[in-house]
Amino acid sequence: MLRDIHSPGGSSPDRAISPVVGAVLMLVLTILLASTIVVGLSTDLPASTASDLTSGNLADDGSLQGDLVVAEEPAAGADSVVHSTVVEVDDADGEEWDDLTVDYPKEPVDLDTSGEDEILTIGVDTDGDGDLEETFDADDVSGVNTNDDDSDLTVSLDTGYELQAGDRLHLRYEGADNPDSAGEYDVSVRINDAEWTEGTLAIEG
Repeated sequence: MLRDIHSPGGSSPDRAISPVVGAVLMLVLTILLASTIVVGLSTDLPASTASDLTSGNLADDGSLQGDLVVAEEPAAGADSVVHSTVVEVDDADGEEWDDLTVDYPKEPVDLDTSGEDEILTIGVDTDGDGDLEETFDADDVSGVNTNDDDSDLTVSLDTGYELQAGDRLHLRYEGADNPDSAGEYDVSVRINDAEWTEGTLAIEG
């Protein structure tokens, strides 16, 4: 009787390889499943670019221009609108980023932003290219507070990030009620205890 000289006992090479292939497939499937679970559990806030946050606020030379605060739905009287702002750090010298405050006029704007889940995006564009090199998740937000008349918003942070001159800080949040009348409204943004950066919010009729 002829025997297979490549396999002791005459067993088929294909049958000998099959258990190895099966084991490799099982390992690949396990890795893919674990990756899916990790992604599903991630609490990262959605990543955004400068154009996502403030459309039209960058000049050709990369400098900031246009409105300091932008309403994604700029219609007068719109409720629970997403607002966003980008503010540039002038002089920080390694100071840790502790908070960011957006101040609106007392009468026209009403804020109902009171929880970490309403902070949609927060991060830092470190080189002015429009991409966020540093992004933070809900665990990095230690508090979201409005004042008594709901006209300013302070987001407190525990990121450990050290600010550098030229950093552009991005904040996007929901829960702002637009003014009832069209126009340009004065707004201010402050990083930590620095001086206020002043600008406008444009509302359409």
